[in-house]
Amino acid sequence: MPRTPSIICRALGAAAVLAVSLMSSEGRAASLFGVVNFSSSTAVHFANSVGIAMDHRAMEAATGIAAYGAGFDIGLGVSAMKGNDDFTSAMSDLGGGSSFSLPVIPAVAINVHKSTGSRVDFGATWVSIPSSGSIPFSLSMLGFDLKYVIWQPEESPTWALRLSYGQSTFGLPLSSQSMSIPVYGTVSGSVNLTVMTYSWTPQLLVSRRLEWAEGYIGIGYHIPTAIVKVDASFSPPMDSQNVSATERGTGGAFEAFTGLSMRMPLIGIHLTMEGWYSAVGAPGLAVKLGTSF
Repeated sequence: MPRTPSIICRALGAAAVLAVSLMSSEGRAASLFGVVNFSSSTAVHFANSVGIAMDHRAMEAATGIAAYGAGFDIGLGVSAMKGNDDFTSAMSDLGGGSSFSLPVIPAVAINVHKSTGSRVDFGATWVSIPSSGSIPFSLSMLGFDLKYVIWQPEESPTWALRLSYGQSTFGLPLSSQSMSIPVYGTVSGSVNLTVMTYSWTPQLLVSRRLEWAEGYIGIGYHIPTAIVKVDASFSPPMDSQNVSATERGTGGAFEAFTGLSMRMPLIGIHLTMEGWYSAVGAPGLAVKLGTSF
């Protein structure tokens, strides 16, 4: 019986803490016990950095792969995008500061394409980078694209429309430290960041096919959405051991890109190099080595 007031006090304290920590709405920052504070603008910053860096990139010219006498294409791509001011701002919002800045956001992906006739190609990309001792973050991405060749004359450039979709998950431990929490006093806590992005990108591209190579240029518009979730765990455990706060935001940016695809006759091996620059100040380069059959 004497323990009842203490139990009630702890329960009321936990309810108050959860109410404050899970409070998240437009124009008002989400907070985890004052240790991590962020808002919807933080999610927009992540959308315009991680969301664009991890968007699906087809790395294909306007000409359909059927024009090369192939029905299927598979390759391995490596890309790197400059970590822009949006990423730095997002990490600053979370209290990470410059110590969590990424000068380059890397990705390694398996890329496949399948033709369904002379004008339509479907593509997909998959990548997964688990965290390790030398890599403090985890990263995964899945993407798709649909390309339709709208004009493919024999002696003039080929024009095509393409729609890409990409989704990614980026995870990073933010901190592990002692925190002072009402009612509970000082506890040991860890805070982890998860950013999920979803991006649509319509593109217009034009290319000129030669005997052994095809150069292409294009423009597109990224429409990325980011869902930012910060989780906290405590030891000794609270009544609700794991607490989280979430924010959502949508960004957008125009992008111009150019590339060159070189193919070895008869054996189907090809090397593609592509570079791009987006309006959010995030240039990038990518290389893909693949084969068609």
